[in-house]
Amino acid sequence: MEDGTKVYLHERLRCWSPRVGKEEWVWGEHVVKGVNLGGWLVTEPFIVPALYEEYVGKSSIEVLDEWTLSIAMGADLSKRMEEHYKTFITEKDFAEIAGKFVGQPQYRDVVGIVGIVNEILWGTIGQQGVQSFYYAAYEAMRKASGIESGPYIAIHEGFQGPAIWEGFLSGADRVALDQHPYLAFMGDTTSTLNGIGSTPNFPDCESWDNWAAYTPERIASLKKVALASMDALQNFFFWTWKIGNSTTLGTSSCPMWHYRLGLQQGWIPKDPREAIGHCAQVLSSSQIFDGKYPSTATGGVGAGTLDPVQSASHTFPPPTISPSFTGTQVAMLPTYTPTGTLKTLFAPTFTAAPSAVVGTGWNNPADNQPAYVPIAGCSYPEYGFFIR
Repeated sequence: MEDGTKVYLHERLRCWSPRVGKEEWVWGEHVVKGVNLGGWLVTEPFIVPALYEEYVGKSSIEVLDEWTLSIAMGADLSKRMEEHYKTFITEKDFAEIAGKFVGQPQYRDVVGIVGIVNEILWGTIGQQGVQSFYYAAYEAMRKASGIESGPYIAIHEGFQGPAIWEGFLSGADRVALDQHPYLAFMGDTTSTLNGIGSTPNFPDCESWDNWAAYTPERIASLKKVALASMDALQNFFFWTWKIGNSTTLGTSSCPMWHYRLGLQQGWIPKDPREAIGHCAQVLSSSQIFDGKYPSTATGGVGAGTLDPVQSASHTFPPPTISPSFTGTQVAMLPTYTPTGTLKTLFAPTFTAAPSAVVGTGWNNPADNQPAYVPIAGCSYPEYGFFIR
């Protein structure tokens, strides 16, 4: 690593799962067990409290999220955020995660899944608006990547449960339904878990926040919860790898969200495979998913051929948008026109590295639709959403 520390990952760890980009992944046979790097590239107050505490209540700017934090940082924004990116998640974290989960020395497919929207506001937007938007987003992304190419596309289920999504996007190429089954909205004595200045859901949570005083019995009980959750979910990413220390507490809060701390203290299993069969052991029975998906769901035969009836019923923009936008009002929303010049990210250059094919910054040459730009003569709000 950069500090000179040597990390050795045993060759046998590779047998935990197929090597990404080199070996075939079979859903149902192979299982996803992972952890997210929350609070790193997109910050949250409860995950990196010290970053926010320095600015909360220190000026006329009400710091509530990363946007308002950035405004409060002012001229120090670039310096402070760059320092955060460098120090919150480091090579050591990646080495620890690799040792616990995959042990793979390299990754070809760095981005395996792309989520369209995190925890979409179903109650505000409504079913028709949400699902029409997902259709439009899916088609735009697959036009860019091509069928049977590019990452899986994840759509959040809006906390509605899986039943309402049965058959949605039928025939779509590699779409995953993203669920967030929260088990721990506790340990929020700093009033940041549900937003800065919010009232904790569990006001009497000091005993849960004080993880250093957990008894062996409590740790053992929490580990049973972790094992049952992992086994029941089968495929999961735990949120989140770690919680930074608070300058107010002198340590981290929200221990139930802190995977790394759980590993160190014992309520998270050292080997996630320890969870396999836990539910059957406790319940004397268990339903294990057999891994049988339609071929379209995994990029096979027929992938990308959407059900025309469903497509016709999910036009975008939708005829109405909750809570009270009618067709006439929807037509008044700001729109953009696809007449602009395509813009791409520049391709990287290397001064001291082996030759590499870096491309042009554009993934799919067949995707040549012009960029969306403002319509001449129309005025637009400074912030908000638009209909393309």
